[in-house]
Amino acid sequence: MWSIFFEYGDKPEFKNKLNEITKVKEEIAMANEILNTISKDEHEIARFRARRKFELDHYNDIINSEKIGLERGMQKGMQKGIQKGMQKGMQKGKTETAIRLLKMNSPIDFIAEATGLLREEIEKLTLN
Repeated sequence: MWSIFFEYGDKPEFKNKLNEITKVKEEIAMANEILNTISKDEHEIARFRARRKFELDHYNDIINSEKIGLERGMQKGMQKGIQKGMQKGMQKGKTETAIRLLKMNSPIDFIAEATGLLREEIEKLTLN
């Protein structure tokens, strides 16, 4: 109801509809009375509209900032996820290569040099 009041409160063609709403909510009736008082003074009308415009602009700035922050956060998260997935995939590839070389009875030092895995990592694979 407040949104209707703020949107159409200063428009004469909606006066009857606003009067209906003010019968339902006492707070809106008070605001309507203040608006009617203010609306007789052009300077007050301009101040009211300027304040309302500032509030709406401020609200839109907050919404846009949140949206930009969310988009940036999602981009960073996706980049980290892709990077982590690539690292896991590379590690898995090295491990699989080491296992194949172990099955071919290749020396551990050779496997370490070929895959870049540490000797200890390869020795753990022999236990599995």
